[in-house]
Amino acid sequence: MLGKIIEDEKIAVTPEEIDTEIQNMIKGSAENKDELFKVLNTEEARQSIEQQLIARKAVQRLTEIAQGNAEKEKPAKKADKKSKKEAEQ
Repeated sequence: MLGKIIEDEKIAVTPEEIDTEIQNMIKGSAENKDELFKVLNTEEARQSIEQQLIARKAVQRLTEIAQGNAEKEKPAKKADKKSKKEAEQ
């Protein structure tokens, strides 16, 4: 189900979001911050952090939908879709 939400909602994270998460993780460490940064900044670690952030965003989106707080499609977008459908016919 999470995978479907990720796909449908086009949930993604930016490299900057990954960098911010790494910095937040390092802040919580009392010692060896440079060493921890080296470990967390590897390609494998960054991919893992990316997946965690995507999953977090997907759960947040599911929560919004379940609570009825999901942004509704704007009328302009609906009109655009109607125009496209009419143009196809």
